[in-house]
Amino acid sequence: RLSRTMKLFAAAFAALATTNVAAFAPTARVNGRFSSSIRMALSQDELKKMVGYKSVDDYVESGMVVGLGTGSTAYFAVERLGEKLKSGELKDILAIPTSIRTKEQAESLGIPLVTLDTH
Repeated sequence: RLSRTMKLFAAAFAALATTNVAAFAPTARVNGRFSSSIRMALSQDELKKMVGYKSVDDYVESGMVVGLGTGSTAYFAVERLGEKLKSGELKDILAIPTSIRTKEQAESLGIPLVTLDTH
């Protein structure tokens, strides 16, 4: 289960990392010319938050061992995991952080941690 979950997180994060936010910006025809002045209201951070939250919402289930990635999108996934554990929506989760920064964030949110050596 751990490798499946880690693969799902990695796929979601990789998809976002390779996506240029400008690709989401629609163009409009103004006076016969295309204009890119109409932009989607979502910033790159907002898109990353959506992906991080959706990863947890769609793929993490109670009782899982979850790999916690590193980086700006992973930050939001860890945040969401902490929220769902605190609310009781998720239970019996163990997490393996991939960096000191992620470890510290998870600890601050009360996410139970283990290591690859112990699990």
